[in-house]
Amino acid sequence: MRAVVLALAATVATSDTSPAQDASASRSAQPAAITERLIGVLTDVRAGTAQREEAARRLFEQDSPGALQSLQSLLTDPHNREGQLAVSHALVDAPRPDGRFVGPLIKLLGGDVALSDAASQALTRFSDNQDAVRALLRMAADRNAGVGARVAAIKAAGAILDRGAAHQLVDLLSSEQEPAAVRNAAADALGELTALPFGRDFSRWQRWRSDTDAMDDSTWKAALAAPRAARAAAMARSNEQLAAETESLLSDEFQSAAAKQRPGIMLRFLNSPHPVVRAIGVRILDNSTSLGQPIPEAGARLRDMIGDSDRNVRIQVAKALGNINDKESLDTMVSQLGVERNNEVRAAIVSALGVLGNARPGPVIDALFGLLQEPSPAVAQAAAASIGRIGGELAKKDAQMAHQLAERLRRRADELREKPGADELRGAVVAAVGPLRDPETLKWGSNLLNRGEPVFVRRAALQALGDLRSPDAAPSIVSWIDEEPDAHTRALSIRALGASGAREYADTLLARMDSNQPQEVRQAAWEVFKGVLPASSPQRLGTWASQPQIKNDPEKQIAVLQELCVKLKENGQLLDRGYQLQNIGTNFMKLRQHASAARAFGEALDELRKHEVPPQTLAGLINQNMDALLADRNYAGAVKFAQNMLSSSTDPAQTKDLQQTMGSKLKNEAERLKNAREDAAAKTLIEAALQMKPPLDEMYSEDLRKIRSELRENGERPGQE
Repeated sequence: MRAVVLALAATVATSDTSPAQDASASRSAQPAAITERLIGVLTDVRAGTAQREEAARRLFEQDSPGALQSLQSLLTDPHNREGQLAVSHALVDAPRPDGRFVGPLIKLLGGDVALSDAASQALTRFSDNQDAVRALLRMAADRNAGVGARVAAIKAAGAILDRGAAHQLVDLLSSEQEPAAVRNAAADALGELTALPFGRDFSRWQRWRSDTDAMDDSTWKAALAAPRAARAAAMARSNEQLAAETESLLSDEFQSAAAKQRPGIMLRFLNSPHPVVRAIGVRILDNSTSLGQPIPEAGARLRDMIGDSDRNVRIQVAKALGNINDKESLDTMVSQLGVERNNEVRAAIVSALGVLGNARPGPVIDALFGLLQEPSPAVAQAAAASIGRIGGELAKKDAQMAHQLAERLRRRADELREKPGADELRGAVVAAVGPLRDPETLKWGSNLLNRGEPVFVRRAALQALGDLRSPDAAPSIVSWIDEEPDAHTRALSIRALGASGAREYADTLLARMDSNQPQEVRQAAWEVFKGVLPASSPQRLGTWASQPQIKNDPEKQIAVLQELCVKLKENGQLLDRGYQLQNIGTNFMKLRQHASAARAFGEALDELRKHEVPPQTLAGLINQNMDALLADRNYAGAVKFAQNMLSSSTDPAQTKDLQQTMGSKLKNEAERLKNAREDAAAKTLIEAALQMKPPLDEMYSEDLRKIRSELRENGERPGQE
């Protein structure tokens, strides 16, 4: 795979450049150039401490033979003390520390205090190496050595879960011949090693040693597992909380700053010596750019950070560069891919190439095809997905090239059928064919819909068929829905049908909303079905609204009836629209969405009053609207509605009925509020009702005044308000 990436580096670097640019661009794309530059930083006397340590960490992340050899040479060079310190410090975070560093590190113990300290900490990475452990314990016990070097070795010993180390630390703590600094360091190291809360009480440590002497090594380590795990979990939680709080504070600082100050603040984040802050800075920059507030001054620094020593930072940078479609980073990303050893980072870079590669699709696609053979499933699948993304853009510009790419992908998918354990990768390759929208994918993808294919492949085939956005794919998808044994894949088939154009298959979707279908299938069918509603006739909408799958679900019936009301209004069928609005209000009441119900009832009433409808129909609707307003606790609205109904009535018999309806409902609600000890709400309702014009009948007004008097007699009562 390294050869594939190097080929990509060469082709990308020389594409679309002038001959004068070719040589320098090609050289910059070579991974060796990155290594040479980092080594140069470590040997540059003008470089700062942070620069050197970052360079050393990056070299350890490369984990290449050349990089490791250079780091060993630096560690053994007595004329480059700063380089030795940088390598020693970087070893603490090295992803795969090489045992060949143990000897040079041991030689640094006991001399220069800073070097001895750094070497001691580095040796903790080799806890399984007995030479490293013995060297630290010898230094810890060596009374001829300086106290600083001994304390550093003692501190390092506390990081190693080793029984001999624990015993020696107890001996150092208990010895009155040792200086206080050594004894205190031994106590602290014991606490670190065991996670036991004995502090500097040597007698408790002695008892602990005595109590565990009879244990074998495995039992001894097992006894410490619980306290060490509890401490690690607490520390992880604390670190997560600290990181979240830090991100919130830094984001607030950036957002509240004036526009001219933001570039400086962002560069401070990105140049922080702490990787957590750098990663936060990258996310803030990514978000700011997505909101249309880019920071051009940070572009060069962001591109350089793709080689950051911290893996999480590199992942965030790769995502950000892809999200903001930073075309200038393509060469840098490809170069990093050539030296990157972490598969999660590699996958993030390859995913970003799916966006950045649109600038030079030919060479990038060729290299991504090579990455389909990566041993890492994450990287290979990311390569397939990126080919699909680039292919989708390619299909809009060059149909012939898109057809050729689709053929390559189909051949590769067919080849992977014979490769054991390649089902998910094959699925990713199949899915990558869809965005190319090649007509030949229809028959090929349809043939993959059979139970002999793995579920990953069937899902990908459905995705590819849906991506064709062609009604011609719908019959194959429909015929497969009930054949599919996996519920999730069946739901995907329904969504693929929606992408292909499901208008003609609405009844098929309706049937998949039956209660005997899995919830995921029912939900997918409903989501696609909703998309069919706007293009459907009033007749079909009315029929569907009465079907059990819709009628028995208020939310679904509301959606269908609302679309029906749109059609009825367009056709001038306003009376029918009024009745459907009443049905919508009834469904909202079932959902306890009283405000929405009141709006629907009010609109229905306005519509029906313009037509010759039976009085009992209007009376029922008036009752429903009043109930909805009171249930919504919209007392001002309820009183206003009652007043409007009374003032607009010209028929004495109807007025009498309205007085009874409005008066009894207002009185009953006031009584309910009083009994529920919601005194303030009751008083508000009563005062508004008593000021109605025309007024309520005296019978109801007297009832309301009586309730008001009872509230006054009760005084201020603690209630539910």
